[in-house]
Amino acid sequence: MEVITFAIQVLLNLSKYRKTTEAVYAVDNSMDTLLDLLQIYREKAGDKVADKGGSIFTKVCFLLAILLQDEQSALEMRNLPKATDRICSLYRLTVRKHKIDTERTVTR
Repeated sequence: MEVITFAIQVLLNLSKYRKTTEAVYAVDNSMDTLLDLLQIYREKAGDKVADKGGSIFTKVCFLLAILLQDEQSALEMRNLPKATDRICSLYRLTVRKHKIDTERTVTR
């Protein structure tokens, strides 16, 4: 898991610079791999842990946000089979988890 965290951090650092963002995006199956990581680490979102660099889930979300700022990249992502469905499913699960966590916090 630590290797994945470091790899994602390297990709984040590369994607912050316009000249290297395209290189990060252009890797074969990069978007599918990032969506897979989101699904794998969705339960470990790190929302209660003050982890130094954030969780894998959070970093991958941020990386996707950076990579998909380009209109062409966003369009390509929307055209990937089931990519939109996967993102919507993750969003619904995350919202539900947040709601349950909030209710637990209020009742304590």
